[in-house]
Amino acid sequence: MENTGAPPGWYDDGSGRFRWFDGENWTDKYLPAASTPPPPPRPGTAYHPKMDAAAAPSLQPKKNDGWGWGCVGCIALPALAITFALLSGAFNSDREDDYNNEVIAISQCEDRVKSLLKAPATAQFNSEASGYGTWKVTGSVDSQNSFGAMVRSYFQCTVKISGDTATTKVDFLE
Repeated sequence: MENTGAPPGWYDDGSGRFRWFDGENWTDKYLPAASTPPPPPRPGTAYHPKMDAAAAPSLQPKKNDGWGWGCVGCIALPALAITFALLSGAFNSDREDDYNNEVIAISQCEDRVKSLLKAPATAQFNSEASGYGTWKVTGSVDSQNSFGAMVRSYFQCTVKISGDTATTKVDFLE
C-alpha cells in the first residue's frame, strides 16, 4: 500500500458521520451514529489529494492563493508612484522653466544696473526675483563710486520674458 501522507483513521465525512480512511482510499465503514467520536488525527497530519473533498471538508487545506493582496499591490504600488511623482514635480517641466527664467531675469536686471554704475567692474550683487512671465528683481549692489569708495545701492527691476525675448526696466536705483 502506498503511503499518501494522511494516516488511516476515522474522519468526519461532512454529513456528521465518521468514515474510515485507510491511508489511501475511503472505505464503506462508518461509525454507528450513537458511538463516541474518535479522537482527532494527530497534529501534523498531512492532507492528501486522494481524500475526497466532499467526504472530508474539515480536512481540506485552506485556500489562500494571495490573489487579493497581489491584485491590491498591482494597483496600489503604481498609483502611489504616480502620486509621488506628481507631488514632487517630476512631470512639471514648468518648474525648470521658472528656474531658468528666474536666472535670466536676475542676469538681465544686473546687467542693466551695471550699465548705470560709475565702476561696473567692481559691482557685487545680492539679488532675488519673483514672478512668472513678468519678474520683479530686487536687491542691493556694492560698487565703487567716482571717488573709489565702496557704496551700497538698492535697486528694483521689472523684467518681462516672452519666449526668447527679455525686456528690462530699472524701476529704481538708489
